[in-house]
This record gives sequence, structure tokens and C-alpha cells, in this order.
Amino acid sequence: METNPRHNLPVLLALSDIWNDAFLGAPARLVTPFTEAFHGFPAFAAALEAQACTKGQHAASGGGSNCGASSRISCSSVVIDGGLENVYDRALFQSSEVVNTELVMTMDSQLNFNVSRTIGSTKNMDNIYATQDALMCSLFAQADELAFGRDSNKNNTVLLDNNPIFAALPQTESNIDEYDERSDGNRPSVLLICGKLDAFACGQLVALSEHRAAVKAHICNLDPFVREVGSTPRRSRTDQLKEGLEKLFLTAGEEDDEEEAKEDGRMNLSTKTILSHYANVTRNHRTYGWYNGKTGKNSH
Repeated sequence: METNPRHNLPVLLALSDIWNDAFLGAPARLVTPFTEAFHGFPAFAAALEAQACTKGQHAASGGGSNCGASSRISCSSVVIDGGLENVYDRALFQSSEVVNTELVMTMDSQLNFNVSRTIGSTKNMDNIYATQDALMCSLFAQADELAFGRDSNKNNTVLLDNNPIFAALPQTESNIDEYDERSDGNRPSVLLICGKLDAFACGQLVALSEHRAAVKAHICNLDPFVREVGSTPRRSRTDQLKEGLEKLFLTAGEEDDEEEAKEDGRMNLSTKTILSHYANVTRNHRTYGWYNGKTGKNSH
């Protein structure tokens, strides 16, 4: 609330998300943790923004600010789990659809501290450090590849010369390797890097996500604190189908009369067909192997 917007991370990230949605046509955000400790963060961010930023009606009557053509539906709230170290490389680098990428990492993974407390494991410290170094390099390699791309030509010398990241590097075979695949580059990405992985940093990351979602909702004139989560229609239809399924259990294998068919008109034909098959398949199990609660014994 008090930090200048120029240095306010939730505000800057929210504006970045809306920019990617409204002007770059990239409403989805692929969140990729580069450390196992953050593997649950994408699911948290997805659930948070799905509830805070996806409201069909504006908070105030008469509409409000527009966040792109699909603002009434998404407001940049589509968050996808990229998996550890990312499993969507081809879609990210070569797809015609631009996906906004967010990479999450910590400088100090604290693995060395945990391993050092284990008796006889000090000999594996070099492997721990090597793994952390590889992950850090992989993080920046992905960000640079998304930003600058790479040509599919076998001779990449010109591309490297024009690339500010690689221009200062000596032109050796290691950085002018032959690549069979190309990446277009010019794709947005955000790097979230914390210094030390501890409870305080995790709390900051949670607060950052919550404030980010609230700012986006405010800009798109949405109420992020509504109690209704948008699942009332699904719950109502579920209750209807449960009633219909109960009837199917009782009448499995029998032909429907006209009145029952009219009552089941709320159930579409494909759903009724599959649920009827489900009732037929499971009916015998429930008839001959049900649990008698009064006697406490299985009845057959």
C-alpha cells in the first residue's frame, strides 16, 4: 500500500500480466519452479488467480477498465504448472502462440545445510553444488533463449554477434554449436528469485501472489473477495444428476416409461447413456457386496 508503484513488485507484475494479455495476446502464464521446494507454488498461484481474477460480472455497474478482448472472462488469470525445470520447451520456443513464462528460483537452496547434517554424506557436497549451479544456469539459459531466440542455421556466428548477451563471448565451438532446432525469441518471461529459501521468503512469495491478483482484479474492475466461487451451476447440475443416477440404479435394465423419460429430460442423451452403463456395471457389486450397517457384517 505504501511502496511507490515504480518499485512495487505486485503492481509491476500485475501490469506486466495485463500488458501480456491485452497487447501481446498472451493471457496464459506458465509458472516453472527450478527448485523442488517450490513445486507446489504453480498450483497455489493458479487457484488463487482463478478465484480472484475470473469473475464474469464487473464489480461496479456500468463496466470499467477493459483488459483486452477477453477481460470479462480471464483478466490474465490462466496459470499453468510448467513442472520442475519445465516440460513444455517446444511449445514455449517454437509455438505460434506466445506464452508468458515465469521462472521461480532461490539463490541458496539450503541443500548443502541439510546434507551436511547427514552422517557420511559430506562426500556428496560437490554433487549438490554442481546441481545447484546447473539449475541456475538452466534458469538463465531459458530466459535468454525466450528473449533472443536462435536461428536453425548451422552457422550461428552472425546471430551471436548481434546478440548483446553473446557478443562479448569468445567465438569458440562451445557457443557456436550446430543447432537443429530454432527458437523465435522475443517472448516474455519473468524471473522471481529469492535469496534464501526459508519461511520468511515463502511468506513473501505468498503475499506477493495475493497482492498481485488483487491489483489485477482492481485494474479490471473486478471484486477479488466475492464469497461465491462460481460453482453454483455445477453444484445444481450435480444434484440433478445424482437424483437421476439413483433412479437409474433402481431401474437398471428396464425400459423407461413416458413420464420418467420426461422427468429425465434434464439429463442429455449422452450423459444418460453413459450413466446408465455405469449403473448397470456397478449395480451387481452394490447388490451382492453391500455393507450392512445394522449388523456390522458384509451381506452377500
